[in-house]
Amino acid sequence: VANGDANSTSRNTASTSIWEVCFDLTDNLPDDRSRWSILVDADLRLTVSDSTSADVELLVNGDAVDSVTRSASSSVPTPFFLFGLLAGADAIPGGQPIEFILRFKSDTGGTVTVGMQRLRYFCFRET
Repeated sequence: VANGDANSTSRNTASTSIWEVCFDLTDNLPDDRSRWSILVDADLRLTVSDSTSADVELLVNGDAVDSVTRSASSSVPTPFFLFGLLAGADAIPGGQPIEFILRFKSDTGGTVTVGMQRLRYFCFRET
């Protein structure tokens, strides 16, 4: 199973405590007798009004699988790349929805503006 999507809708926040969701994708894993390994990667481009830092997080079914905090320019969008692998004991049972969320917030209080976001995932049957 492979899927993904891209979104160019611009979003922003200056909150340092409340996450802003910029991408939310839900799909259904087939075959409720199987377990699935999930490989997911996401990226986005963002600016921070005062050229400080932003936090970005990738979640699968509500659990963070990767996060990045780094500085970003106020004028040139900075790329953020995230990756997750759920396999073995972390594999996801089939026959249920799986949700991918990409979210962000300000690390220091500057306004974070996200432009282009992309997420893709691959599911491999383990059993």
